[in-house]
Amino acid sequence: SFCQNETLPTVFETRNLPPELYPYQGTPLDENGRYLNLGAPMIQSFRNVLRWQFGKKPQAAEKKADTWRPTVTKNTAFLNTTEDGILWLGHATYFLRLNGVTLLIDPIFGGMPFVPRKAELPFSPDELPTLNYILLSHNHRDHADTYSMKQLLRNPKNKHTTILTGLGMEKLVKPWGRGQKIQTAGWWQQFDLEETGLQITFTPTQHWARRGLTDLNEMLWGGFMIEQNEDNSLKNTIYFAGDSGYSPLFGLVGEIWANISVAMIGCGAYKPDFIMQSNHTSPDEALRAATDCKAKILLPMHYGTFDLSDEPIGEPFRRLTELKQISSKTTINLLQIGDWLPC
Repeated sequence: SFCQNETLPTVFETRNLPPELYPYQGTPLDENGRYLNLGAPMIQSFRNVLRWQFGKKPQAAEKKADTWRPTVTKNTAFLNTTEDGILWLGHATYFLRLNGVTLLIDPIFGGMPFVPRKAELPFSPDELPTLNYILLSHNHRDHADTYSMKQLLRNPKNKHTTILTGLGMEKLVKPWGRGQKIQTAGWWQQFDLEETGLQITFTPTQHWARRGLTDLNEMLWGGFMIEQNEDNSLKNTIYFAGDSGYSPLFGLVGEIWANISVAMIGCGAYKPDFIMQSNHTSPDEALRAATDCKAKILLPMHYGTFDLSDEPIGEPFRRLTELKQISSKTTINLLQIGDWLPC
């Protein structure tokens, strides 16, 4: 069976795309009403979890000796301008200003239980300007952080902020706020942003969702395609890929959106392969994904801020630095935390 938000159109409807491009009529559900990946069902193997926790760690010594940390630029200048741009706050957290509209993606400002933050914020969250929209890609705690969301939504200047996220997420998000609007979408559906000059589509990813012990895949995961129109013409197409394993979805995204200016794609938490590869992309896979979707610029994310897997913390950055020298179709922009990219 399938599920969508009946009030929102899909990108296939608004662009009059051929139905054979996308064989699914909505976001797929299993027989228990839980969301499914497209073509690659998410199977959690307890045996693999045990193998990860108690098996050999080939890079353990290298990981322990790795002292690399991301560089943090402490500069709030961009916050106080009216310029269009993308600012990285670490991990998968981005602040964007487009057409004077402010957006914050997957905010997490501190650490998590048993997982300390390895890179400080470039400024206090209280210095963020009033937010028009907060975008949440999925319910994992490093993307939808309770403390950070409460800090934002209970600030009086954000009383009119709207949250954009996937189906089922309202039951998680609503208690954090003070009555702010929440829009939830299925895959390929376009949010209602009124007269902003922006169009945001919720895109599928190969991942999964869980917040507690019994709610596996009851809330939908995804990414965001942000299209910026100015003077009745397309100015920028910005792709936030969310958490995802490498899959043909990146190529399909490139067929639907032919002129992606910037793609933010994860490059960390990819080892060991047997448990991480289906859910996250390595630096090499991220570049391949960016090339598949024909993005002009790759902004690597999801590395350096938290230690979530077996690769040494500096390995993604070092490999990305190597790839930057040989990549010809897509430019790799290694933003420092606190840096911003003009749009």
